[in-house]
Amino acid sequence: MRMVCLLLCLPLAASAAPLLRSEGVATTTAGTVAYREVHWQRGAGEAGERWVQYLCPGGEPFARKQLRVSGPVQAPGYRLEDRRSGQAASIEITDSGVQLSWKEDTQARTRTQRLPLPADAVIDAGFDAAVRSHWQRLMQGERLALQFLVPGRQRYYPVQVQRTGAVRWQGMPAQSIEVQLDAWYGEIAPVSWSSHFDVAEVAERLFEQTSVSGVVGVGQLPGLLGEDLATGFQRHLGRDVAFESITPEAFGAMIEPLIGPASAAIAAFYGALQSSPTNTISHDTSAQALFGIAPRSVQQWLGETLG
Repeated sequence: MRMVCLLLCLPLAASAAPLLRSEGVATTTAGTVAYREVHWQRGAGEAGERWVQYLCPGGEPFARKQLRVSGPVQAPGYRLEDRRSGQAASIEITDSGVQLSWKEDTQARTRTQRLPLPADAVIDAGFDAAVRSHWQRLMQGERLALQFLVPGRQRYYPVQVQRTGAVRWQGMPAQSIEVQLDAWYGEIAPVSWSSHFDVAEVAERLFEQTSVSGVVGVGQLPGLLGEDLATGFQRHLGRDVAFESITPEAFGAMIEPLIGPASAAIAAFYGALQSSPTNTISHDTSAQALFGIAPRSVQQWLGETLG
């Protein structure tokens, strides 16, 4: 309850402005409560200072966030503390840009970065303000391009926002707004990565167990991010390794001197993956579920291939 007192009492002591309270419930696809959010805002309007408390389904608080607008309303600064994992974030908006501090968990070191603040930048809950400020354009069918800050990756990612049509939500008229990446990035989109050794083992097992038919997925579950691959290389090589995403076209140009015209087919393959809504296999038809075969980790694969 200490967090509740902190969030409620400090704003009242600092200002006589009324506190507006709202509450939201996040549910799983099965309809069960995942967590609750309790919001307080001092004053009306987009620029009001806000506090958010995150509660477990049973009501126990596990995280809190404070948001303050000191620049564009769609790019608020904020501080986040998650006591379950030790994750912490601090975003400060200044005249010279964005000062970012991020700690992934209790064991991780704090990483800092200074970034510019583009005119189309969107940060955290500022996405709502961005949608409202461009509402008429969205209702006219325009596609809105924004730069969304991902603190854990310490960079912006281009997203496209577009209205997909009128719907009814809980019996009320509403609008459906679709958000998607403007490009495919391994840092955000998980991939069921696997080695050729893993594919060969599953193919061998299929010859042995002919009772299994249909699709058998081979790859990591949950899927890996680009940063996960870099971590595997870093642990094996014993030095810093960073992941940087490139377009399929750029990758094709890089490998063309090595394999010649075949690079075009490989680039086209990755282009098809880019347009796919998901690049992870289904657990029910995975080799893990059907055969009990788990794919190698990146570090294991490197140990076998590089020694």
